[in-house]
Amino acid sequence: MTRRAAIAAPNAYATEAARQALDAGGTAVDAAVAAMLTATVTEPGVVSTLGGCFVNVWVPGHTPVVVDGNVEMPGRAMSPDAAGGG
Repeated sequence: MTRRAAIAAPNAYATEAARQALDAGGTAVDAAVAAMLTATVTEPGVVSTLGGCFVNVWVPGHTPVVVDGNVEMPGRAMSPDAAGGG
């Protein structure tokens, strides 16, 4: 099976981490996580694991999925009284 992936990262260290994840048999998601974790150390003023993001995952033959992690708060859709604000 031929696998292809594009890597976009803020620096060479994060790019290399993503490449190594792919070379070890990981998926594009594994590569993205490796790049992000590396970037939290190499770009601490710019990248944070608690920052917001959108993750697009498109498995061949399936419908694309977008995960909205844009600074979401657990329970945001709850009513004010259920969240203790009523």
